[in-house]
This record gives sequence, structure tokens and C-alpha cells, in this order.
Amino acid sequence: MFEINQSWDWNEFWYNDKFPNDKEYKTSSQPAIVYSADIDSRGSKDSVDFKAIGHSHYSGADGSLNKDLNTLSTAKLIAKQITVKIK
Repeated sequence: MFEINQSWDWNEFWYNDKFPNDKEYKTSSQPAIVYSADIDSRGSKDSVDFKAIGHSHYSGADGSLNKDLNTLSTAKLIAKQITVKIK
């Protein structure tokens, strides 16, 4: 699993005062995107690409995974590709 986020990346769905009583959200903006990859420890491949599988809680309050990525915009552009190399 891999999680990545960029603060202050508001959009029309994730706007500054969406959760006015959540102090953590005010610096988070769009939630972090969560990526996943299946890695074979026997080394059958020399690299594996991660795939976006959802996003975390909007202010990181819990370990939930929301599989809907439709409300995210620039958050999906943070990483072009995420690859793990296996040695």
C-alpha cells in the first residue's frame, strides 16, 4: 500500500469550508489517494506498478478506504506512476 497527498489542492467538491469544525481538513483539501500493489516475495517480477484503489478519510481521522475517486481532480495528478523495484 502507498498513500500520497498534497495540501491546499481544493476543487469544486473538496472546498475549504466543507467541514468547518474539522481543523485537520482545513489543511488537507482533497483526501490522500491510496495505491496498492501485489508483490511476490519470490521475485518472479523485477518491478510492480501500484494502482489507485481509493482515498483515505478526508482528514485522516481513521483508516477507512473510500473506493470512489470521482470527486478527486488534481490529487490524481500528483504521481504519474508509482513502481516498486524488487531486488
